[in-house]
Amino acid sequence: MGCWRGLIEECLPPIKVYMDNMMTITTTNACTKRLLDKIQENIKWLGMEIKPSKFRSISIVQGKLTNEKVHVNNEPIPTVLEKPIKSLGCWYSADLKDSKQVEQIRQDTISGLKQINNTALPGKLKL
Repeated sequence: MGCWRGLIEECLPPIKVYMDNMMTITTTNACTKRLLDKIQENIKWLGMEIKPSKFRSISIVQGKLTNEKVHVNNEPIPTVLEKPIKSLGCWYSADLKDSKQVEQIRQDTISGLKQINNTALPGKLKL
């Protein structure tokens, strides 16, 4: 399994975890399968179960998004082409662009500020 090498020649771990979210980064399908098998083994040891419907996979081959399937417990993990997913406040979808997210954050900020402005609190307590 080893590690994934980024643009700068620094060895990065294949798993990134925050709270109850986990992201794996591997370079081949074989590495992905081995890593998922190991994760599944550890999850079973804890008495828990992996639900493939809550997972998403992104497979990029030669710079293009592909529809290659990854399986856990002999069930396919949906790709972001099929079902976009929100993780740590960011949406991952087939276009893999941040421009929609930037616009969504802008709209959410404007909406939130309007709600704050419409409250009955005096001005100095609004922010």
